[in-house]
Amino acid sequence: MIGDLVDLLTGGGGNAAKVKGTVVLMKKNVLDFNDFNASFLDRLHEFLGNKVTLRLISSDVTDPENGSNGKLGKAAHLEDWITTITSLTAGESAFKVTFDYDQDFGYPGAFLIRNSHFSEFYLKSLTLEDVPGHGRVHYICNSWVYPAKRYTKDRVFFSNKTYLPHETPEALLKYREEELVSLRGTGEGELKEWDRVYDYAYYNDLGVPPKNPRPVLGGSQEYPYPRRGRTGRKPTTEDPETESRLPVTSSLDIYVPRDERFGHLKMSDFLAYALKAIAQIIQPALESVFDETPKEFDSFEDVLKIYEEGIDLPNQALIDSIVKNIPLEMLKEIFRTDGQKFLKYPVPQVIKEDKTAWRTDEEFAREMLAGLNPVVIQLLKMRVYNAVCLHKYINRIHTSFNSLIHCDLAENGSNGKLGKAAHLEDWITTITSLTAGESAFKVRIDYDQDFGYPGAFLIRNSHFSEFYLKSLTLEDVPGHGRVHYICNSWVYPAKRYTKDRVFFSNKTYLPHETPEPLLKYREEELVSLRGTGEGELKEWDRVYDYAYYNDLGVPPKNPRPVLGGSQEYPYPRRGRTGRKPTTEDPETESRLPVTSSLDIYVPRDERFGHLKMSDFLAYALKAIAQIIQPALESVFDETPKEFDSFEDVLKIYEEGIDLPNQALIDSIVKNIPLEMLKEIFRTDGQKFLKYPVPQVIKEDKTAWRTDEEFAREMLAGLNPVVIQLLKEFPPKSKLERETYGDQNSTITKSHIEESLDGLTVEEALEKERLFILDHHDTLMPYLGRINTTGNKVYASRTLLFLKDDGTLKPLVIELSLPHPDGDSFGAVSEVYTPGEGVYDSLWQLAKAYVGVNDSGNHQLISHWLQTHASIEPFVIATNRQLSVLHPVFKLLEPHYRDTMNINALARQILINGGGIFEITVFPSKYAMEMSSFIYKNHWTFPDQALPAELKKRGMAVEDPEAPHGLRLRIEDYPYAVDGLEVWYAIESWVQDYIPLYYKSDEDVQNDTELQAWWKEVREEGHGDKKSEPWWPKLQTRKELIDSCTIIIWVASALHAAVNFGQYPIAGYLPNRPTISRQFMPKENTPEFEQLEKNPDKVFLKTITAQLQTLLGISLIEILSTHSSDEVYLGQRDSKEWAAEKEALEAFEKFGDKVKEIEKKIDERNLDENLKNRTGPVKMPYTSLFPTSEGGVTGRGIPNSVSI
Repeated sequence: MIGDLVDLLTGGGGNAAKVKGTVVLMKKNVLDFNDFNASFLDRLHEFLGNKVTLRLISSDVTDPENGSNGKLGKAAHLEDWITTITSLTAGESAFKVTFDYDQDFGYPGAFLIRNSHFSEFYLKSLTLEDVPGHGRVHYICNSWVYPAKRYTKDRVFFSNKTYLPHETPEALLKYREEELVSLRGTGEGELKEWDRVYDYAYYNDLGVPPKNPRPVLGGSQEYPYPRRGRTGRKPTTEDPETESRLPVTSSLDIYVPRDERFGHLKMSDFLAYALKAIAQIIQPALESVFDETPKEFDSFEDVLKIYEEGIDLPNQALIDSIVKNIPLEMLKEIFRTDGQKFLKYPVPQVIKEDKTAWRTDEEFAREMLAGLNPVVIQLLKMRVYNAVCLHKYINRIHTSFNSLIHCDLAENGSNGKLGKAAHLEDWITTITSLTAGESAFKVRIDYDQDFGYPGAFLIRNSHFSEFYLKSLTLEDVPGHGRVHYICNSWVYPAKRYTKDRVFFSNKTYLPHETPEPLLKYREEELVSLRGTGEGELKEWDRVYDYAYYNDLGVPPKNPRPVLGGSQEYPYPRRGRTGRKPTTEDPETESRLPVTSSLDIYVPRDERFGHLKMSDFLAYALKAIAQIIQPALESVFDETPKEFDSFEDVLKIYEEGIDLPNQALIDSIVKNIPLEMLKEIFRTDGQKFLKYPVPQVIKEDKTAWRTDEEFAREMLAGLNPVVIQLLKEFPPKSKLERETYGDQNSTITKSHIEESLDGLTVEEALEKERLFILDHHDTLMPYLGRINTTGNKVYASRTLLFLKDDGTLKPLVIELSLPHPDGDSFGAVSEVYTPGEGVYDSLWQLAKAYVGVNDSGNHQLISHWLQTHASIEPFVIATNRQLSVLHPVFKLLEPHYRDTMNINALARQILINGGGIFEITVFPSKYAMEMSSFIYKNHWTFPDQALPAELKKRGMAVEDPEAPHGLRLRIEDYPYAVDGLEVWYAIESWVQDYIPLYYKSDEDVQNDTELQAWWKEVREEGHGDKKSEPWWPKLQTRKELIDSCTIIIWVASALHAAVNFGQYPIAGYLPNRPTISRQFMPKENTPEFEQLEKNPDKVFLKTITAQLQTLLGISLIEILSTHSSDEVYLGQRDSKEWAAEKEALEAFEKFGDKVKEIEKKIDERNLDENLKNRTGPVKMPYTSLFPTSEGGVTGRGIPNSVSI
């Protein structure tokens, strides 16, 4: 004891260590139980010191001073217990605990816990990591721990080791015995809520003598019965043999041992006491209802009414009785409708299909075999048959874990030593649910003591069908404890592979650190993923390879240029499928039929999971767009093709569209898979394509038309990555003058100077208060061709002024067309400013033409090119060159989920020739070609970094006084403000992670896999830009950190910012039109006269037509939808994605930062001084709010470009 005290004071103890653990518990749900005083006192004690104490008990070393029981460790405390808020649903929370641990302590077979708080908590488990000599030690608790005053001794919990009584270590024996004694109780007294006593009693609590007595069941020859649990309640005064009962309203408080009570979820579902209340407390009031109405059913129709209508409650006394006696939270279950219908029940299945079939003799008999009580019917025996011995059919198909591969011995051709084959147990007899839920199976593996660490395993599937292997976990591996293998891969029958599949443990190695026995497996796995570059790839293949975008057209009918591999049309690469070329053009790859779109090849593990696939309905839209388009058009030949008013537009959200044309209905039913029809037909009738109301018109149906909202969406809308600081006036073009003539702006000072709040143009420029949305130079080279397609589009420039309140005011819009005599003659431009009367209508039209430009730029450039297309080469290169053991693979892999699959589907049904993009977005058949032009002239990898991109547009400037050294030129710029917080959180995470594995720049330079990866990204994936000088050389840790941060940012936050707000903002097409069909009306023309008379009709006739609107809305609703299995930034689908604790801790720190960002975004959205956060439409900016539920939410940052 004295030595311990000296160690405590001096920090001594040469063999002392720190053992870290995790305690999982659930706090008491304050809505169900807690009171304010207890909560307040808990918080007070948090200030005074930690009040949950844990002490380990050795199972190997006894302590004479502890009654020869196991030696006790020093007290440890929960860290930050009270300050962590538990959700109202009483969800689990994990807390750290650190124990002082002597090397001679031995195995910690149990622990004591004392709760000095004023309320109980539910202790689920304690897990110790890296216990010296023992590895991971786990204690399953699953018990409520009450304040210490409720117990005579501290609570004890044992590790998950199993002992027969005589095998129990001596140090634990007394604890084992005492725990059983406490559970048996004394057999006396009334048992309380906190008691844990299990004891016996007769069923003597069913009656209430003398009014309603019942015999005692059990304990007599007359009424034998099984025993029930004892409660210890007092006997009734009328009959000492009958136990008193609780009031009905206290039914849920009936005693059972505390850990036998329903959990919170079960208790919230359990409504039996409400039925008891109905039966006994409000029975008189119920009877008064039936005194006023017939007590009998007069017909079977009367019976059916209780399912279809419920029972009216005309009697106020009954209503009062219900409200008085039944807890509030139960009323909603009893009252099944919004009105005063009482006890309305769902229709039982037995009468759902046929309301009279239950009366047949056949059903009467069938229910003896397949009804509620199929255990009574028996054979009428004539004689006793001899037992027949049948040989059980044994399924010889098996799945084998061919062997573990260890890391320590070099055999098997210098590969790791192979263990003996093991098999899944009872695999065939276990049925997997139709929803493809996970199932766990045991496997036993023979393991030699000298085998070493099992660094990998081989698996062979001898079934006839594939399965998805999620993980393998080995427990108590000698010398290594728990070993986990993350697999997440489809394993096909063995005939589909040349070798057995290999999976590695979650340890991380740079190439040169790989244990020699694993090295060849690591290399061979990468070779198999690269493929041979030949042949058509099949469903079961796992090959990642490159190809040009040569599968968008169908020559000769609908050809499209090959994108990629040429100076004229440079482009990022896509995943190779190996389909044969078309017979008409050997440079164009053949396409799948539309009905086979979902079968397009991607490496098998890149395909959507079951949940994502069930959520994804885009191919139904393809059927609408191309297969049934003629039938759709026939409907619109019978009804107007145009919206006549904004009220007409609103009807598609409120009513849907009638389908009077039988040919259309037949076409839909024929071409769209049955399971998709319920999504397309949103009502029970023949209403087609009825949509939810977009958020932009939910609060105010006209605010979208204001200048304030028009400008605000450049900072907080769908495309907040284009607006720039205006640096010179008038704006100048960067197009080659020899080719395109004079393309400079025709805007003059007189157009804007009166709107600059007293400033001159020069002063406004100097004060950095002029901004521009410039779509002129990107569109002008293609504008002449685009306007031959039937669309009528301008190239626009919009100038804006930064007001004193931080909002932007549109000043002027310039609309330009190519010169009729040819491009070299320059542009023909018109300038529009806000006005009154008909000139306000012209201004509204001018804003619509700008919206068309911005919508096309958003969909094709900001969304498709800069996220989807530019990320796919990184996905391919990472899988081809970086082993799953590589730290950079583990860092980036979550940010690639579903990207190849969604891009492949996009090539099949969205961006292809005649696809939905071409139908609904103004560049039409020149859309993808135009995105190649932007890639060629504007895309650079370093500029994808948010700080660099903001500085390039002049929206931010370096400032050492500003947070992170960057000052925004518009302080209230929601995308940039939220985005920079997310960017720096990602960067900080990568900065914490990379140095864990790369100790120096030389480690980066000498990493063969990493250098091969970066070389392939530049020379293959983005091969058309391989000679650009701006590529990082990837020779330093900083270059690696910067590059990984960019990849993660683009795949997660940038994509979220430009994608998931699509339906909330652009789902109302007048706000974000995608096509303009006629030019601006000129004065002294019939069109101008019509504009004066009916400006709304002209506006609607100018922008997207009805059919295109429906298809466009259908598309963006799908694109805006989060799948139900989404994984968001700061989350991973496995908590054991790496074996290294430092990496897991760094990621946990990142997750905490992400949660802090959510709180800050909520606070900013409530700040009325930040006018750009919500705007006139009263729609908070949430595009960079990290998490979301499933569906269309306008928020959430998935880890990857997943839709």
